[in-house]
Amino acid sequence: MPYVVLAPFYNIDPSMEFATEAEAEAKAKEMLNSNPNIEVRTAQLLKKYSASVRVTSAVIEDAAPAQTGDVGSA
Repeated sequence: MPYVVLAPFYNIDPSMEFATEAEAEAKAKEMLNSNPNIEVRTAQLLKKYSASVRVTSAVIEDAAPAQTGDVGSA
């Protein structure tokens, strides 16, 4: 099971994922040596989830101009 290093937020950088606990601890200690003010955690990664979002846009021809004024007033 891989081990990860968490430094105050989860960094999804794959270079922060290690095959063994000893490798993760070595990286955590290296991070603390370079910046003793941060909090670093090591954890065993049990599950990994991912998702993606696709955003597209298009110009709408002949669109009516937006109306201004109070919405919902009669």
